[in-house]
Amino acid sequence: MSHHESAADDAQDLSQIREILFGRMHRDLMHQIEALESRLTQQLADLRQELHARSHDIENFAKNQFAAIDNQFNGERTERHSAVEGLLAEAARLAESITHRSQALENRLTNSESSLREHTQHQTTELRHSLQRQLDEVRQALDQTSSDLGQNKTDRGMLSELLHNLAEQVRGQENHHPGQA
Repeated sequence: MSHHESAADDAQDLSQIREILFGRMHRDLMHQIEALESRLTQQLADLRQELHARSHDIENFAKNQFAAIDNQFNGERTERHSAVEGLLAEAARLAESITHRSQALENRLTNSESSLREHTQHQTTELRHSLQRQLDEVRQALDQTSSDLGQNKTDRGMLSELLHNLAEQVRGQENHHPGQA
């Protein structure tokens, strides 16, 4: 036997010993791995099928929600459109009412202005006549006073002396009663 043959025989013997010691465990492990792979493959297929079903359900749910939102939006748009038309009609009616009221107010204002102007002219005329009468009366009184002064011929010197005496009397009274006015 050569060295090569002996090594090959040793390897075969080692392989047989390994088969005896670990063969059954190895086969059981391989069986378990195959069973695990089979279960994983089945679970993966089930998961894909469930994912596909859920994806389909989500897609249907989303379509239904979008359809419901679209219907709601269209309904609200119709309501808003109706409301806007109602508001426009109301605004037109109010504008017409305001125009009529404005015209009536303008007519009343014009009439009031004319009446006030006439009343003011009448009052002004009466006031002018009254002032003219008072002016005439003041002129008459002034003329009468001037005439009286001319007739009495009051001497200015006498009047000056009289005022001077009066001022001294007032000063004298102030000196007798200091602190009293």
